[in-house]
Amino acid sequence: MMSPEADFLPDVQLQHQMPTCVFGLTQEQLWPVVEQLAGESVAHFSLTLQDQVQGFPGWAGQKLVPTITYETIGGRSGQSRLFVKKLSPGLSEELHYRYLHEQDFPVARLYGAVRGAQGEEILFLEYLERTFNAIDPAYASLRTLFLQQLACFHNLELTPTYRSQLPVENLTSHLTAERITATIQRIADYACQGRPQNKLMHLAKEAQRQLPELLNLAQEVAGQIEKMEIGLTNGEFGLGACASSGSTFTDWRLFDLHSIGLRPRFFDLVHLFGSPEQLTTVYGPSWRGQPRLGYYYLEQLSAGGGPSYTLSDLFDQCESLWLAYAFKLDWWIELAQTGAVIWTTDRKAGRRHCRRQLTLLFEALLTRCGSRA
Repeated sequence: MMSPEADFLPDVQLQHQMPTCVFGLTQEQLWPVVEQLAGESVAHFSLTLQDQVQGFPGWAGQKLVPTITYETIGGRSGQSRLFVKKLSPGLSEELHYRYLHEQDFPVARLYGAVRGAQGEEILFLEYLERTFNAIDPAYASLRTLFLQQLACFHNLELTPTYRSQLPVENLTSHLTAERITATIQRIADYACQGRPQNKLMHLAKEAQRQLPELLNLAQEVAGQIEKMEIGLTNGEFGLGACASSGSTFTDWRLFDLHSIGLRPRFFDLVHLFGSPEQLTTVYGPSWRGQPRLGYYYLEQLSAGGGPSYTLSDLFDQCESLWLAYAFKLDWWIELAQTGAVIWTTDRKAGRRHCRRQLTLLFEALLTRCGSRA
């Protein structure tokens, strides 16, 4: 069994090749990271894993918080905690950290990136003490700061090289008559497995009755999205992954970048200004009833050199984007059946949670169809 602590001596070749407690990386692989952390050549260092990642671990990969103790060639000693993130296969953040740092956008400091045994990206980032999510009601006082920085992010200049490396997400591929019809039938079949005359079964029957209206709505939404201006987006429904190294969030940093890409400009605001009022989903409550926040974001966007939009533009585009999201019901069916969610090992709780989200979204879609009649 691997020891949680090891002392690294540069003159011991064999020890250089020994796996460490940080995702099995060798001492040799870690040496440049430690020297970047120290700011000069290192004589030796040690690692311990004393801290655990707190809260929801996220979707993108595994995380560790090692403490590194080092001594430089010049005799200076130091100790620091790092946040180490091993991304899931196919995901990457190094490119974004380096580019945003060059643009002076506040991101967690990157000390190095190493490839794991399967080629996965492993990032070594500064450890930030406090995290917050602006869509959480507990952080309502930070919403203007959040919107200000989000507008700044959306106004970042994209070099041709960086832009060419950004993925372009297709947000309308699921809005076809065939897929929507099959999804509604799948919901009906799934609902039959529950209690007789349960709410989801009632909604499925209503959806089959309103199928022509649902298909027309999907076609209309797809057409609206295809006309939207494309821009840089964080992709995590806003800058929800923010953290600070101090006691306040005035020196916050963004640290979750794997979903950055090119999408309709207001994509990051979809769950804030696009979801129906009074609806609270996994992404928090809607801000649609707080137009002052919408005005504030648009003012910040324009003041930073971005295009000018009306509040109606913002709300209408966000609503269309939210409806496109709501039509992805087959994803929630899958989770409602398996309960295989990352935030709990309790499959029963996972199934219950996802069935509730499926019901909320399905009901919201049908309500929207009814309002068009």
